[in-house]
Amino acid sequence: MASVEYKKIKKQLIWNFVLLQLMIPTINIVILMFRTSNTSVIKTIMIIAPIAVFISTLALIAFYSLTSRLQKYVDTGRTDEEAVTITKKFPVKASLLFCIPIMCATLILTSLSFRAGVIFSIIQLAFYLLKDILLSLSLTLFHYYRLKNIFYPVSSAYNLRSLSMFEKMVAPIMSMLIIIMILAGFVAYSIILEKTVESYQTITSAQGDKTALTIDNAFNQVKSELHSALTFINPESLTMNEGFRAAKTIYDNLNNKNLEVVFITKNDGTIDSNMYQRKDIHNRDYFHKALATKKIIWSDLILSKNTGKQGIVCLIPKIINGKLSGFIGTTINISALKSILDSASSSDETKFSLVNREGKIIYHPEERLLNKTLSGTEG
Repeated sequence: MASVEYKKIKKQLIWNFVLLQLMIPTINIVILMFRTSNTSVIKTIMIIAPIAVFISTLALIAFYSLTSRLQKYVDTGRTDEEAVTITKKFPVKASLLFCIPIMCATLILTSLSFRAGVIFSIIQLAFYLLKDILLSLSLTLFHYYRLKNIFYPVSSAYNLRSLSMFEKMVAPIMSMLIIIMILAGFVAYSIILEKTVESYQTITSAQGDKTALTIDNAFNQVKSELHSALTFINPESLTMNEGFRAAKTIYDNLNNKNLEVVFITKNDGTIDSNMYQRKDIHNRDYFHKALATKKIIWSDLILSKNTGKQGIVCLIPKIINGKLSGFIGTTINISALKSILDSASSSDETKFSLVNREGKIIYHPEERLLNKTLSGTEG
């Protein structure tokens, strides 16, 4: 019976090494899949898998070489000083060969998950890194315990210290307890995180609705005042001086003080403003859209020809008997909209932006995002 056990030492050691090596990536993949259904998890796993396999294969080759040498000593009954020295160092070398690859692989997996956005905060990253280290150490402890048990039949021949009864009880219990505590802590953490995210989404959604309503009210007020003023004038029939006076009168009687300029627009794109300036906007995109649709048009964030400042233009057509007879327009002070959005975007985590119907960002607190287009946006 003892002879059979001696011949199985190498096989048992390798199986112990391989199975325990597979445990930690399995645990990590289950945790990441449980954490999110995002396809970035699968992409991250596909990136790390070849790296992990390569590292583990190198470790397994080195471990196989050590166990083959050890099995040769056992099979030949060699117990000289060199054999004893090498055999006594084997548990430590085996533990390092086991621990280093799994710790490297898991740390790389966690780092890539953070870069991919699966783990999205520094606190989460620290939590996962601590989890990786504790899992690696607990499995290394359990591997060492199993290794010493497999070695037990030849311990006396090579002066190897056998595990005491206390160590035999503590090692597996400690290893499993650490793993169970980590998994339990992760589940608790995930539940708390999910509740926190749900609460954050609810608050942000309510804040977003409130901000959108404020901006809508500001835009609707502009349209309402301009519509009222347009009732009493025919832009196309006004002379330049009449256009200046009409624009000035309308501007002076506006209740909305966020409007920088009011202008009367002809069908050819000529505008007469309350600032007594005549300009030409026939090459502006918003003017082309207004001519084509004969509907109210809002521009993107542009540089005003009247004020030289950034603003958003509202152009409202005058329709008489189905025919276009000029427009009345105004430029909204972008500072007012910025104030609304920036006050809502009060934290680093939450930023509100102004987006047109095509999904183009026309205002965002971070200038690098201006003029970017959001995919899947509808009017």
